Amino acid sequence: MKISCDVIRDLLPLYYDNICSEESRKLVNEHIETCEKCKMELESMSMVIDVTKKNLDEMEMMKNVSRRWRRDKLKSLGEGILITIIVVLILSCFIRIKSF
Repeated sequence: MKISCDVIRDLLPLYYDNICSEESRKLVNEHIETCEKCKMELESMSMVIDVTKKNLDEMEMMKNVSRRWRRDKLKSLGEGILITIIVVLILSCFIRIKSF
């Protein structure tokens, strides 16, 4: 039975996700054996999903870098404040000692 490319393209997402019926799967298999255009469409679906997964991984990595940067920034700020307080205390002790 000859099935149009439009019908096969409608079935391709279900075929790719492996959720179509066995009969639909057979139709798609038979069609893509003879139709290069639909076969390429199926192959492009896997490339789009791979790129999307890669982008999600990169986004997660950037979120982790951002979290670390913020944490390190706050840590550096805290250390700077602590060092400033210590220096002020030491200087005030020296000033008191010299004034006696």
